[in-house]
Amino acid sequence: MFEASDINPLLSHPVRLLKFSLLFSLFFFSCEDNLVIVPDHSTEEVFALKVNESKMLRDNKLTIGFQSVVDDSRCPVDALCFWTGIAQIRLWLLKPGMDSIFVDSQISGYVLQGDTCCHSSRDTVGYRITLLQLDPYPHIDSIMQFSSYQALLKTVRL
Repeated sequence: MFEASDINPLLSHPVRLLKFSLLFSLFFFSCEDNLVIVPDHSTEEVFALKVNESKMLRDNKLTIGFQSVVDDSRCPVDALCFWTGIAQIRLWLLKPGMDSIFVDSQISGYVLQGDTCCHSSRDTVGYRITLLQLDPYPHIDSIMQFSSYQALLKTVRL
């Protein structure tokens, strides 16, 4: 009859076996897939949506709707703030043969379409959706009506 010590001295002691198993597991499961998703820029679309508007993309495979403004705590133009604040919107997405899904997207402070370093993107249902700009920007002396907002969005198929 063979014993574990006959096969490998490392496995002869239960503590060594446990350590070996843990190290092997850490090494094996810590390897990540370095999968890089490259967007198909030929499918890129930039468009504006107002609250309660929707748009079907050119490829007819996705409809995006601007459901609501969840929050807008961006620092008003004529105020001095200690942080830029964040605005958050909710979009709905509809693909043929699927139920609608809802995606929240946010934008920090005073971000315009050209401020590429500050845009937030969401990858979902085979598309990258980027909130480029959200208007109107808050002012100290005005009350914002969420129904008056317009989001500038960019989509690209992944």
